Amino acid sequence: MKYFTILLLFVTYLFGISIELQAQSSPKPWVTQEWTDSDWLNVSRVNETKNMDNKVAQTVNEKWDGSDWIPDYRIVFEYDDNGNNTLIAIQNYEDSEWKDYNETEIEYNNNSQVISEVTYQWNGTEWEYSYKAEYTYNSKKLLEKETSYFGNVDIWEEFYRLTYSYDSKNREIEIVDEMYLFDDEWLNSGKETVTYDDNSREQTRTYHDWDDVNQEWVESSRRTNTYLKEKLISERLTENYDNSSWSYSKKILYTYNDDDKYDEIIEMLWDGSAWQKKEGTFHYYNDNGLYWLENKNWEDNDWQNSKRHFIEGSILGVMDNDISGLVNARVFSNFSANPFVILESNIAGRANIALIDISGRMVKRYSTELSAGRNEFNPGFENHSSGIYMMIVNFNNSNIVRKIVVRK
Repeated sequence: MKYFTILLLFVTYLFGISIELQAQSSPKPWVTQEWTDSDWLNVSRVNETKNMDNKVAQTVNEKWDGSDWIPDYRIVFEYDDNGNNTLIAIQNYEDSEWKDYNETEIEYNNNSQVISEVTYQWNGTEWEYSYKAEYTYNSKKLLEKETSYFGNVDIWEEFYRLTYSYDSKNREIEIVDEMYLFDDEWLNSGKETVTYDDNSREQTRTYHDWDDVNQEWVESSRRTNTYLKEKLISERLTENYDNSSWSYSKKILYTYNDDDKYDEIIEMLWDGSAWQKKEGTFHYYNDNGLYWLENKNWEDNDWQNSKRHFIEGSILGVMDNDISGLVNARVFSNFSANPFVILESNIAGRANIALIDISGRMVKRYSTELSAGRNEFNPGFENHSSGIYMMIVNFNNSNIVRKIVVRK
């Protein structure tokens, strides 16, 4: 037995496989395909591995090279004894091995709330400071302030902060973002104000820009929700403000089946005189739940195939309705100036969401309460540049990773 143990430890060291990994589970991967002129072609595949505590240990993203799946990058997660995600490491697959790209260390308070995040970038020989965020909370344990820092050699320099305000019902009603100038001087940059209906559902979210000349906030756009029932949104209307009036920009229409599950989600753009269809997401179900998801574009007065997503093993794959929590996260209005996300969960609870840019810098961190069912989440790209972002959603021992493309 002694020699077997030594042999096992040697094999573990040699192949980089921990004893814990032997007990990990690997759900079937999700496959994304794109439509060409006449056929579907593989594009990407995401494999998820869970550890002994049923928490996501890593997600491996693969790309299709025309004949086989090859590793592209992976995201590795570590946790403390309380189940809090303490490390997010991104590694690229190069020269037949995984190579460090960046790491983010996360620290929590006694309430398991994030109080700091530090991101380091690997330069090939050592880790360098990249980005840091600090979070403070009020007496009601609600997020009060978020301050971001850039890494500069061996010091941190402030550059951005968000301040949150709430009403008597602890509902978020205002977010003010400021840019750091110098000598502890901050310049107003943007503001969001939120109103709610009698059922405490978000009704209107208005975005403001700071007019430095007149020293006042100026409305720039707003988003208004119309509800079918409870928290089921039937329409989301986006308008832009120009000088003295509001004008239509786009709207998203939602329809549901008899079980209140998504049927169609249609995005429409205003051309100055009428609404024009642009993109659609279509959902198909069987007795076990969602089994097929398609994205289509409106062209030549008809819906044209664009992308589809399914679990590997069957084109009619089944996405299990996992009672443990988060079922799915889907990005809408991707490749636009302000994509948004719909999070589907079977239970209520708090979700932690991280947004990482293409350089690996964590540009924003969110903490939001999810209700059982559908939850709409706006990452807020108004103050971020065009590019590719990774969104990591941590909820009830599970992580979901999605790619978001912002195009302005």
